[in-house]
Amino acid sequence: SKLANGLQLGMLSGSSRLNGLQISAVSFTKEVNGLQACLYAKSKRLKGIQCSLFNESDHADGAQVGIVNSTHENPYDYSSGKHRAKDNQQNQPDEDSTLLFQLGVLNTTSSYDKRATVQIGLINVNEDSFIPILPLINFNF
Repeated sequence: SKLANGLQLGMLSGSSRLNGLQISAVSFTKEVNGLQACLYAKSKRLKGIQCSLFNESDHADGAQVGIVNSTHENPYDYSSGKHRAKDNQQNQPDEDSTLLFQLGVLNTTSSYDKRATVQIGLINVNEDSFIPILPLINFNF
């Protein structure tokens, strides 16, 4: 479906935009505003919580809780429709960017908008941190 408001249940779920709760075995959703609870969750833009065994998002504001959590910012700015350089001085964070929190065994992230990130897990990889790979906890602000 293109738009899902409220509750979406299924074995294989997906939509252009989800506003609410999605419970599924596997989910591919372009934009999530709410909670994804799946075995595998993939989104292009997350504003909320992904709680799955394997979480993956191109852009995340919120939390990822699972065994493997991955957020790797896409250099494509969805709001302006333009590509952006990682170290561009004119690159400002999204107005609504807040904090990414990852809790898992393996956490990985890189950010084009330099938002704050906190990772708790066995292995934490954060390309924007002073020390990119750390056990137990990693962060950047």
